[in-house]
Amino acid sequence: MKKILLILLLILLCFCKREFNANYLSISLKDWEGNEQSIKNYKGKVVILDFWATWCGPCIKSFPVIEYLREKSNPKNYVFLGVNTDTNLNATQVKNFADKYGVKYNSLLDPTLKLSSAMGVRGLPGLFVLDRSGQVIYRQYGINSNDISGLLNKMEKWEK
Repeated sequence: MKKILLILLLILLCFCKREFNANYLSISLKDWEGNEQSIKNYKGKVVILDFWATWCGPCIKSFPVIEYLREKSNPKNYVFLGVNTDTNLNATQVKNFADKYGVKYNSLLDPTLKLSSAMGVRGLPGLFVLDRSGQVIYRQYGINSNDISGLLNKMEKWEK
């Protein structure tokens, strides 16, 4: 009986697995200033994506951590982009919310979850790191101040 349950669980997990859609690089979203942005525009740099929403308490707590990492990074090598997943807010509302919490990096608006789905985002806040060729090399759900030193160490490696 235990073997049967284990096999059924493994089969279920196979169907639940969310894969990346290789086309995520070409998905174009508007940022909060109305400009169309695509991740492929940042090839050659390490891209750090912060998936967040205004209703997400842990997202708000992660903003200072992401902002600290951004300040410590070399802008020649890194691009930080938020990806807001609110389905009912306009660009001005998202920008005002981000300003209220000291977010200085631009955010893309993903109200239809097109990019989030293509990248297999499973929760918020989600931190995704793409290497210089656009491949996902790291992801983490839930970010807090305890993660800073580990992430700074990883950033040194990603920069090379």
